Amino acid sequence: MGLWKFIENVYWMLDKHGRRIQANQRAYEKRNLSNEELKDKILSKDTNFYQKAGANSLLEKRMKTKK
Repeated sequence: MGLWKFIENVYWMLDKHGRRIQANQRAYEKRNLSNEELKDKILSKDTNFYQKAGANSLLEKRMKTKK
């Protein structure tokens, strides 16, 4: 049983470390984007969200307020 517990602990540590690396990478990318690029990225996420929801009138209102 001790061996399985050890393997679980190693797997958990590696998984946690990998997630931390991914989070740091996303934060680094956000810092390096200019304000315009960041706005475009956020706006594209909003566009995708509203299109999936099928709310085009809400999307148009949101686009007008963002510009």
